Amino acid sequence: MAEYIDNDAQHQEEESSSFDFRKLWSLVVLNWYWLILSTLFCTAAAYVYLRYQTPVYNISSKILIKDDSRQNSFRAAGSQIESFGLVTNNNGFDNELEILQSTAIATKAVRQLKLYVAYFVEGRVAVVELYKTSPIIVDIEEARLDELQEVVNIVFTKTDQGLHASITSKTIAAEDNPLETDIPSLPATINTKVGKILLSQNPGFDMTGSKLVVSIYPPVLMGRIYAARFQVAPTSKTTNVAVLSLNDNLPIRATDYLRQVVMSYNQDANEDKNEVARNTEEFINSRIEIIRGELDDTEEQLESYKRNNELINLPTNAGAALTNSTTYQERQVEMQTQMNLVQALIEYVSNPANCMELIPANIGISDASTNKMISDYNTQVLNRNRLLRASSENSPQVRQLADDITVLWNGVRQQLNSIYANLQTQKRSIDEQYARFSGKVSSTPAQERVLNNIGRQQEVKAGLYLMLLQKREENYITLNSVATKARVIDEPMMNGKVSPRSTIIMLLSIFVGLCFPLGFM
Repeated sequence: MAEYIDNDAQHQEEESSSFDFRKLWSLVVLNWYWLILSTLFCTAAAYVYLRYQTPVYNISSKILIKDDSRQNSFRAAGSQIESFGLVTNNNGFDNELEILQSTAIATKAVRQLKLYVAYFVEGRVAVVELYKTSPIIVDIEEARLDELQEVVNIVFTKTDQGLHASITSKTIAAEDNPLETDIPSLPATINTKVGKILLSQNPGFDMTGSKLVVSIYPPVLMGRIYAARFQVAPTSKTTNVAVLSLNDNLPIRATDYLRQVVMSYNQDANEDKNEVARNTEEFINSRIEIIRGELDDTEEQLESYKRNNELINLPTNAGAALTNSTTYQERQVEMQTQMNLVQALIEYVSNPANCMELIPANIGISDASTNKMISDYNTQVLNRNRLLRASSENSPQVRQLADDITVLWNGVRQQLNSIYANLQTQKRSIDEQYARFSGKVSSTPAQERVLNNIGRQQEVKAGLYLMLLQKREENYITLNSVATKARVIDEPMMNGKVSPRSTIIMLLSIFVGLCFPLGFM
């Protein structure tokens, strides 16, 4: 009996459920036009939204970041470690990527392209941003651009007499009481509290609308904005290739930015490379001035001695006796030159203020180990300076580099002192040999001995002077050589629209258009 009752209840429930579904289906069939109208309305709304929504596109390019041989060897070793299943981290390449997407590089690119100035015109429905097509080019004088701390808004209105400008900012004027000025013709200059605003005509473009809105942003602010939107990623762990990408509503502007940011990165790398050369140039120039003065004094002393003693030609009767001393005299000149160079560097590295600064390199010191130590020190200083652009002095990597630089600095100073002591020992030995042979020329007139002494001093100064001139020319070539740190592999190209997603929005509008009347029914 109970089983019969349960079956009957189940049957009634199925009939009720079946009846409800048929009733709902009847309502849908009878009210089909509401489904069509709702779908058409939602689709039309989605079309209008897409019609006036500003599209955003993705632009990307590929670059190769060149690495030195030492870092390449580390990467090769890292690849071998990875083959055993261990994870490696290429600090050199990762640091370059951090520098590439730093705010400093972005600000340089923004200043080069003048992206801190934005242009807008009012359309029928929405505001349209212009790039390279604005009829008026606006800028602020270079000297005051770094001091700009606020956004300056300018509204240009076309009048019968020319243009009318309305300027607002926190410093210049409030929005309810702007600075008003008339501009009869272009180019023109407007004097404001934040500096001179420079106006010029963009050839080939005329002001078709009645209003043009221009916003001038601080370059550092725009640099932060572009650095946040700019994406850099390595293609793999075994290459030095990186993908640069940027989302922007103006593909031409994004393309220009990707090209300029690589150029700014290369300029920054060249500035680091030339920092050593500039430091060396200052050191060489200062030494040249000192040696030139000493050489002039020696030549004047020689000229005065010859004139006072009426000497015209040097005696030739002591030539044979002087032959044996010629070799040691030449070695005296070479040794004295080396001692002068080492002494100059000892004075430089003995100054604590020069620690963490570059040491002049390639100035003629013959000791290979010393040159290698100075080169390693300068490399670490450059690495620290580059990391400071993307990190603070308290970061672990910067502090570790500072400790390494201090150790190298003390090592260079000790090495130079050791070399100078060794040179002094060699110089004393050479002087003894020279004195022994020069004693054999006792029959040489006193005037000739004096001339030899003056001439030796002159030869030392002249040799050092000529060597410094040669080093200055070599350093000048290094200073003016341009090497690219990053090379573009794939030029910037558009990968498509990233927003709004037209297909998803249209499908969603159709879905909403069908669900709304169904839910109501």
